[in-house]
Amino acid sequence: TEATAQIDPENTISYHLTEADAQSGVNAIVDPENYENTSNPQTIWIRVANPDCFVVDSFEIEVIICPLPDATISIDNEIYACRQRDLTIDYTVYNSKGTAFLPASTPIAFYADLTLIAQSATLEDIAIGGSEMGSVTVPLSEEIPDIFILLAVVDDDGNGMGIVEELNEFNNEFEIVEEFGTIPPIPTLPDLLECDEGFDIATFDLTIQNELISSDPNDAISFFTTLENAIANENAISDPEQYENATDPQIIYVRLENEICFTTASFLLTTENCQPIISQGISPNGDSLNDVHKITGLVNVFENFNLKIYSREGNLIYEGGNDEGLWDAIPNTGWLVQNKVVPVGTYYYVLVLNDPEFPDPFIGFIYVNY
Repeated sequence: TEATAQIDPENTISYHLTEADAQSGVNAIVDPENYENTSNPQTIWIRVANPDCFVVDSFEIEVIICPLPDATISIDNEIYACRQRDLTIDYTVYNSKGTAFLPASTPIAFYADLTLIAQSATLEDIAIGGSEMGSVTVPLSEEIPDIFILLAVVDDDGNGMGIVEELNEFNNEFEIVEEFGTIPPIPTLPDLLECDEGFDIATFDLTIQNELISSDPNDAISFFTTLENAIANENAISDPEQYENATDPQIIYVRLENEICFTTASFLLTTENCQPIISQGISPNGDSLNDVHKITGLVNVFENFNLKIYSREGNLIYEGGNDEGLWDAIPNTGWLVQNKVVPVGTYYYVLVLNDPEFPDPFIGFIYVNY
């Protein structure tokens, strides 16, 4: 009827597949407004008649290939939905059956149970028969049900509307049914206790908990100082094998993760005052090696300690505490008082910690040698 729109509508118009039918006025096309051609090109005969006479003519219809793209999409990776963890979706946009390129910036929308969760777009023009891969990281709302439909739609502006005219407007979707996964909880972890190295600080090897956390070498184990960081997987402790506590006690959070999901747990770090380790030699020669009488676990641990050093003759030559630190072989009392190190020889110490856990004094000798 588009071809005959200019004919006077008072005339009777019919359409036929042959000239003979048109001349005879028989076998007219029943629904000329929705006619599907049977050959390409095809001649259509028209009969225009009124009560006085008729006329016959013809025109040609032809189907041509329209230069339009045809966008489709697929989700390519194994999807593991996990509560409180972002979801990564790898996808590919195709223009496999298009007869023109698919333009750059063609919008892509992702839905979870019909709720928009992410948007993206093609980066480049996609040639006929071509494709483009992409990836989005999607935060998942707690309102999404445990089982949901994950839907990817290419040529979707996020409101269900397309912006690109295509050969096929009904093949833009890819959907899969997903379920939130979980992993077994971490068993209760023991607290860690280490000797105070000063100011209630100690060095802890957090990784000794690993065997209790998981035996699967493919699992990822990380340690954090806050639960929020453990859940977000941010600011993990960089050197868990030599971690110095920030407070005493301190809670440490552990995150166990695999491809399915993650879980968290916690344990406590505490320090204790241990028996000091007292060396028996000192070489105050300025080489920074053993220049002071090394007593591990004393200074800034037992803040009220009292250390006395005696000569072989039993004369007190040094007395100090936490403020003085470790003895540097220079006397501060008695007949040897002078601003230089004592002579080579054997000296004796008496160390009182003034701590109820260690009521007895520590007594021993020190050998001074240059």
